[in-house]
Amino acid sequence: MKIRGSASALAEIHEARRWYRQRSPDAEQGLRAAYKVTRPFVSRNPRAGSPVDGNVRRAWLSSYPYCLIYEIRETEVVIVAFAHAAENQSTGAGERASEPRLDPGACGVAPFAAPLPFAVN
Repeated sequence: MKIRGSASALAEIHEARRWYRQRSPDAEQGLRAAYKVTRPFVSRNPRAGSPVDGNVRRAWLSSYPYCLIYEIRETEVVIVAFAHAAENQSTGAGERASEPRLDPGACGVAPFAAPLPFAVN
């Protein structure tokens, strides 16, 4: 199924990559690789992610505390958020703590409690 990212999700991905790149280029490349594996997996298997609400699901990135929040539509999958698992519940959406904290509460559970059925080599 066709997959695309919303403008806000793409901005969240860019921000997370920037954060990692400033600390470790290798970690940023790992995040990028995990995203490049998860995105086509979701495209091919949109119902494999954990249900969130209606047609909205989440899929974890391997080895990183991020998930794709996506909506399954009639002809496409739309990534609506790139959310960090350890959201800062005391800050509002868009506010940042020491790490990117995106879309409070979006991921819902600990990232490694429900991994995708594959690993990034």
